Amino acid sequence: MRSIALILILFVALSAGLYAIFGGNGNNGAPLTSATNGASQDVAALTARFSTDEMAGFVFAESLAPPPNAGFQGPDGRTYGVGSFRGKVVLLNFWATWCAPCRHEMPSLNDLQLARGGDGFEIVTINVDRDGGTRADGFMQDVGATALTVYREPTNRMAGAYRVIAMPTSVLLDREGREIGRLLGATDWNSAAAHRLLAWAKSGQGD
Repeated sequence: MRSIALILILFVALSAGLYAIFGGNGNNGAPLTSATNGASQDVAALTARFSTDEMAGFVFAESLAPPPNAGFQGPDGRTYGVGSFRGKVVLLNFWATWCAPCRHEMPSLNDLQLARGGDGFEIVTINVDRDGGTRADGFMQDVGATALTVYREPTNRMAGAYRVIAMPTSVLLDREGREIGRLLGATDWNSAAAHRLLAWAKSGQGD
C-alpha cells in the first residue's frame, strides 16, 4: 500500500509539473489558441469568408485568448503594452530594418493607417532590431511610412510571447487585446480583402 501511495504522489507531482510547463501561461505568455481562455471561433467559416486574395495567408485563432503580458517601448520612452490600446482593434506588426519583405509591406500598412486609423483602429509596429531601433526611424522615412508610430522591443521577449518565428508577422487583436488571427509574411494591407477583414473585426465580429 505504501508503494502505491508513493506512486500516486509522484504521478500527481509529475502531472502538475507538465501542466505548469505546457498547460499554464508560463513566461512565454498565455496560450494563443486555448479554448479554455476565451470564446471559440468558427475557424472554417471565417477562413472561407475572409482568408482570400491578399489575405489568403491569414490564419484565424481557434479561440479569443487573453493577450500575453509583454511590453514594448514607445518613441516617448514610455513602456506600453497591448492594454494601452484597449478599446481599439489593433494590428500588431513585428518587423526589422534588415527584413526585405518588411520594406515591401510597410507602405501598404502606412496607407491602411491613413485610411482606417483613429478611435477604433490602430496599427502598432514593433521593431525588433537589437541595436535599440536606431535605424528604424530612417527606415520609415525611406519607405514613406511616416504615418506609423515606431515602437521598439529589442529583447524579442514580446515576439517570443506571441510565438513570432519570422519577419514580418502581423497579429490582429480585438478590442480586448485578444488575438483574432495572424498573417506570416508580407502582403498588401491596403487591399480590398484586408479592408473587409478589418471592417468585420472593427464591427465587433458580429456580422
